[in-house]
Amino acid sequence: MTKAILLSLLAAIGSVHALDAAVVSGTIKSNGKGVAGVPVSDGYNIVTTDKKGRYKLDTDKRLGYVFYTLPSGYEPARGEAAHEPAIWAHLDTADKDAAETHNFEIVPVDNKKFDLVVVTDIHLANRADDLEQFRTGFMPRIKEYVAASDVPVYTVALGDLSWDRYWYTNEYGPADFTATMREVEYPTLFFPVTGNHDNDPAVPNGPDTDYLASAPFREHMAPSYYSFNLGDAHVVVLDDIVYKNEFNPDRKYAKGIVGNRNYAGAITDEQLEWLRRDLALVKDKSKPLVICAHIPFWRLTFDGNFTTYASQGKDGKGSEKLAEAVKDFDKVRVLTGHTHFNTHAIAPGHPNIHEDNVSALCCIFWNTKAVGGRDICSDGSPSAFKVYSFDGKNFTAKMEGVAECDRKPFRVYDMNTVKSTYANDSAYVAYIEKYPARTDYSKFDDNMVLVNVFDYEPDGKLTITENGVELPVTRLTADDPMQIAAYPIPMFRQLGKAPVSDAVRVNNHMFAAPAATADKPVTVTYTDAYGRTTSYVLNRPGRFDTEM
Repeated sequence: MTKAILLSLLAAIGSVHALDAAVVSGTIKSNGKGVAGVPVSDGYNIVTTDKKGRYKLDTDKRLGYVFYTLPSGYEPARGEAAHEPAIWAHLDTADKDAAETHNFEIVPVDNKKFDLVVVTDIHLANRADDLEQFRTGFMPRIKEYVAASDVPVYTVALGDLSWDRYWYTNEYGPADFTATMREVEYPTLFFPVTGNHDNDPAVPNGPDTDYLASAPFREHMAPSYYSFNLGDAHVVVLDDIVYKNEFNPDRKYAKGIVGNRNYAGAITDEQLEWLRRDLALVKDKSKPLVICAHIPFWRLTFDGNFTTYASQGKDGKGSEKLAEAVKDFDKVRVLTGHTHFNTHAIAPGHPNIHEDNVSALCCIFWNTKAVGGRDICSDGSPSAFKVYSFDGKNFTAKMEGVAECDRKPFRVYDMNTVKSTYANDSAYVAYIEKYPARTDYSKFDDNMVLVNVFDYEPDGKLTITENGVELPVTRLTADDPMQIAAYPIPMFRQLGKAPVSDAVRVNNHMFAAPAATADKPVTVTYTDAYGRTTSYVLNRPGRFDTEM
């Protein structure tokens, strides 16, 4: 019987995809021995290895790769550099009839305890001294952290690793980011997530824009979505960007850009179906599930209510679809970036889901240090990365500032000093007059103390005492004064105008307390959601400048 006849017969009874799929096969081995039960996928279908570590996968080759889900107790072999996890392979050909073989190697490791470093919005673009700041600021800090750790350390980067706006004008895109990471010898395995700025702006709007625009990310960084296990945690990387790049005939575009670089925050139905299949293979739903994406699924509105992020899905129900997919898991931690500031959200109606929206490593696109001498995000948070420390099914989280002066979890202000600056410095007076939406601290009551708890979680506790007496604390929605001092005010002094939009945002992790005096020390103590306590004594009158 010929192959053609056999395929026709099998297709007639619905057993194979006939001419629509090829077979990709191979092995997953450790120390020469096959590893059973490892999921292997093309982004649609999932199979598992047999007892000898062998797999066979029918695929239409649309995404152009095959990847496996790293099992617990292992690390992957490395790619071209030590930080690149070889959990995937590009297919050799797009020919849907051509069979291929791709073998993988994994290495046993004790990672029941491990640290997961989370960094987001790196935005390297060969501008504003960003590469130098990355090399001389962040890299020594992350290497210092990893060297001091007594457990394995891994990194997830939550998207916007490059910046599509400058791919062509500055000749710096995904391939260049990959080269930079190799040059700096990044010290941990590095798992990338795609962001809206990691799409090719030279792809015109059309039915396949999202697929084609994301091709450079898939070529140089990672699959669009995938999963892996570390210790007891199952980690899933999702692509929640649908890139549109719609054309505006009235707009002039920079070199290489053919549209507005616009997008929607959404997970495609085919990706959700893959996610359901992936999660079905996780038998113990009491283990931590970590979902990594770029755009937030939920956000905290400024009246204090948690609401679904409206742009997730064409019908606005993308967040609920995700919640439905993960409903059987006891502890789901969703990690997202995109906003460049810190928030926490407990998903409404889904108490098993806690979303951490993590602030940007680049702060405001690497601009603030050059302008005001301080790396600071729009909500006053410093340039930082987060570390999730896992021990079996339990974990803690902590924000790690890059600069030595930003290692505390909060910043404290003597508002008498801030108030005087806002009332008497002509630049501040003119700035508030021109931008009345900004918080006017000249109108604050006397003897107030203000605290920005950068990564405040719902279970955290802040106390402020004066002479041993606990002061009443009120949570505010307001600007961070340091952010104003470090970025818009220097710009305003020089140009008579200041950046708006992403430059400054009110945040909801500001806390104020009225002191009884103007000159007695005040003690600020924050106990985070994991029971760790940090105290700081504010001696008054306190300073207010960008070096405090």
